[in-house]
Amino acid sequence: MFGYALIVCACSIGKRPDIRVIVGDYKVENTNTYKSGRSEMVCIVYDKLTGSPIENAAVRVIEQDIAGFTNLDGVYKVDIPVGKHSLKVIHAGNTPIETKPISFEINTSTTVKFELGTTMIICH
Repeated sequence: MFGYALIVCACSIGKRPDIRVIVGDYKVENTNTYKSGRSEMVCIVYDKLTGSPIENAAVRVIEQDIAGFTNLDGVYKVDIPVGKHSLKVIHAGNTPIETKPISFEINTSTTVKFELGTTMIICH
């Protein structure tokens, strides 16, 4: 489910490519009370360049065997074990992003907002 593609492009002879990288970011937005005895993770994924939600972004909890895809609104929700977990988000056309460990506590719902960046190659 998680892989990378090598994209090769060529500029015309004598043209130099201009590579622009828009760096993605994430932040833990809020933590709310949730069902007793559980911890919920809510990931919201946006494109940093356009601000639009990203549908079908792959979200993975690295330390667990938990993964899924965002819906039309860029949202992926799942119950996860209590503890510290790193997340990885990948979407075709965007730069992948991996978090530092985030603490997920019992009886809480934690929202993590991702802004995925891009790498553009422009020939002048």
